[in-house]
Amino acid sequence: MAVYTLLDRTDIERILSNYRVGTLRRFTGIADGLANSNYRVETSEGAFILRLLERQSRDQASFELRVLAFLAARDFPVPRPIPNREGALLGRYRGKDITLFSFIEGEMLREIQTLHLQQVGGALARMHLALRTFPERRPNDYDPPFLEQELAALFERLPASYHPLLQQLRDRLAQTAERRGIDALPQGIIHGDLFVDNTKFAGDRLSGILDFEVAAWGRYLFDVATCLLDWCAPWPAPSPARLLDPAKVAAFLAGYEAERPLEAIERAHLLDEMRMSALRFTLCRLTFLADTQDRSDAILPPNKDFREYLEKLEFLDT
Repeated sequence: MAVYTLLDRTDIERILSNYRVGTLRRFTGIADGLANSNYRVETSEGAFILRLLERQSRDQASFELRVLAFLAARDFPVPRPIPNREGALLGRYRGKDITLFSFIEGEMLREIQTLHLQQVGGALARMHLALRTFPERRPNDYDPPFLEQELAALFERLPASYHPLLQQLRDRLAQTAERRGIDALPQGIIHGDLFVDNTKFAGDRLSGILDFEVAAWGRYLFDVATCLLDWCAPWPAPSPARLLDPAKVAAFLAGYEAERPLEAIERAHLLDEMRMSALRFTLCRLTFLADTQDRSDAILPPNKDFREYLEKLEFLDT
């Protein structure tokens, strides 16, 4: 989450007038995340998240809303989309698409322990299994062809000093795209972005899984790899050789495999999929850098340094 479009109280009140959620009491912008503008809104009826679509397309958002409604109906701890007075989950305000969600209580973890990792791993596996019956598919926007387009754009958008790095990443992407056997990996609807800051905990209990903005049809193993690189690889690392915490990796995988054991082919491809995830999020953060280099008016998230995932990619190559 982030805030690129600044709204005042009058704006929020006008938006909420098209929802049956009571009267506005207070609101605040949320700085976490990358793709959209987000506000926490408190009304006489409770707390909600108001989102204005920025980088996320209307098609992506519509798919996300249907996935969330599907999971919420099955008691998963996800934000519930709130329909407006016309019954629509997507609205419009000042030329932007908007959505409203229920607010999930809890906090982002500051210290990750094995019991947290086991819960997140188990929840991810249960989500993968539940979404097998979801009746829709959406292509994954972050597989190699899309990332190649992102790279080409970054050559134009970032200063020339970044070009040697971008060429290195282009070469790595070409190598990654040539992996054999990848099409045989189990697939379904994936979250695509299950970072620590996309979850909430009430005490030590997982209370919410957030931000399904890039949910799509993809390899289950990509979700697993992404979680391992974020949840089990704190950055900056104590030392380059200690970037990935083996005990945390074991705890996450134990939680996941208690619900959905990895297949032999997935185990064989795990390291490659972690490289793919590190490459994707290096490019994602470089794109964020290009998007925001002239946005002093926005409320932007901290700790989204592309060098984190570049270092993780280099670690995986050792």
